[in-house]
Amino acid sequence: MPKLYPIYSSNMVIIQSRPYEVHPRSFWRMGKYTCQIIKGIDRRPVSNLDYDEIRKRGDSTDSDEFLIKAAMQAFVGGVKKKPMDKKVIIIVALVVVAAIIFFMSR
Repeated sequence: MPKLYPIYSSNMVIIQSRPYEVHPRSFWRMGKYTCQIIKGIDRRPVSNLDYDEIRKRGDSTDSDEFLIKAAMQAFVGGVKKKPMDKKVIIIVALVVVAAIIFFMSR
């Protein structure tokens, strides 16, 4: 359940004697509650406001969906076996039958 905390100086909330920044664009809708997600190790709330910084660092997940799909396709494609030709199956069966007849007739 979300907890309610008072806002001080119009942009700060204090949780367990630690100040955290409040930004109006960082609120999320969770069911009937409008809330803000705060990480314990960061003064800023969880939001999409630093999207450009994340892309510059290379931590963006934009291209991950394509890479995961390609990897899964390669994995699934690598496991599939090529179907054997019917002629090869018939020849192998004839060789096995001939070998059995040869060894039984000795």
